[in-house]
Amino acid sequence: MGILTVRCRYCGTRREVAERFRGEKVLCGRCGQHFSVQEALDTATRLTGLVIEGKYHLRALFREGGFALVFRAEEVVDGAVVRPVAVKLIYPDPKIPRAQQAEELVAVLKLSHPQIVHGLSAGACELDGVAWLYLVMELAEESLAEVILERPASLRTVWEVAEHTASALAYLHKDPDRLVHRDIKPANLLRFAEGWKLADFGLAFTMEWRRTDTKEVPPGTEKYMPPEAYDGIITPAWDMWSFGVTLAETLTGAHPFAGAHHILYAVTNLPPQLPEDMPPPFPEIIRGCLIKTRSQRWTARQVLDALHASHGLAETLAGAQWTVNQTLRQWGRKPRKETEGD
Repeated sequence: MGILTVRCRYCGTRREVAERFRGEKVLCGRCGQHFSVQEALDTATRLTGLVIEGKYHLRALFREGGFALVFRAEEVVDGAVVRPVAVKLIYPDPKIPRAQQAEELVAVLKLSHPQIVHGLSAGACELDGVAWLYLVMELAEESLAEVILERPASLRTVWEVAEHTASALAYLHKDPDRLVHRDIKPANLLRFAEGWKLADFGLAFTMEWRRTDTKEVPPGTEKYMPPEAYDGIITPAWDMWSFGVTLAETLTGAHPFAGAHHILYAVTNLPPQLPEDMPPPFPEIIRGCLIKTRSQRWTARQVLDALHASHGLAETLAGAQWTVNQTLRQWGRKPRKETEGD
């Protein structure tokens, strides 16, 4: 008998249940509601085809966030399709007042930067007996997670991801009441015709909430959390650590702290595992972002400065050699050293 991973249909909390309970109701430990396992499994199917505000037609589930579902949709006015969009349905959170959730959603709409996914509209609705908040956004072509699923990204893609993401983070971190995204990872970097954009601000914190009262580990994606996350500390340095991990994965195809040790032990005690032949300026940037002491960690501005200073011939040649070596690795052959054949 297998294990099913389901979401509470009332608050979106994930939990595992034995397959034998498929036809039963189970209790959600977060919101205290009983929900049908089969209905939870069928949520996306039941929502597909429904319409929000008479104009946003949900066509197919696109991706899942921590506490949200994102659908490919169409904006339809008077029977005519105006444009394809993405609609994010946000589960009600029993631990956050509804008014605060709505306030944070409006704050996302006010973000204005070319490398941040543009929010088009937001509101509240009831679908399938659940009260949702929703956010309508521009529709992406694909996520970085999809690009690097089978192999590391091309060097050109790595440059674009690094520059565009650092630019978005410099914007978020620039003001005294700066925003901490807190979930930088390949799944939240989306490709559009005009470049890579940062998405999913569901875990974002303003700096006035930068430290939790209980030292409880804040929600997030464990693989991308910095050492201080386990002490409940939230600052812009959190984003820079996550950016460093993401950039390493994009360039090498491997997590820099993957191995035999638990991720908590690795990020707090071990150095990142990185290939020696990475092209500049990426070794310096990644190591700068993965400094364990957050006050010494690189800022987004430092990353941009390093990128802008590294468009010379030496970097171009190193990048070409890296591309050759990556191809050899995929073929199972030993990478060439820079001096070979010179």
